Amino acid sequence: MSPLKCVIIWLGSVFLFTMTFTTLFALCSEQWFYSKISAHTDFIQENTWDNIYMSILFGGSALVDIFLIFVIAKFFAYRKQAAR
Repeated sequence: MSPLKCVIIWLGSVFLFTMTFTTLFALCSEQWFYSKISAHTDFIQENTWDNIYMSILFGGSALVDIFLIFVIAKFFAYRKQAAR
């Protein structure tokens, strides 16, 4: 694989992660998450909550990206096999 192709794949994956994280951040209400988690615990300090919330968003973004990359790879593999 050429270096340019590696860079393009890397940039694509970074762009996908950034877009997924931004979308989750915009759609997932911090207050909703806080109400769900604090219902089972006592008061959560602000810095602890920030770590929890960002970890949820990063983990969610990673899981969505894994799924999307899997689907895209399967699509290209199917397309390549169908072309034979």
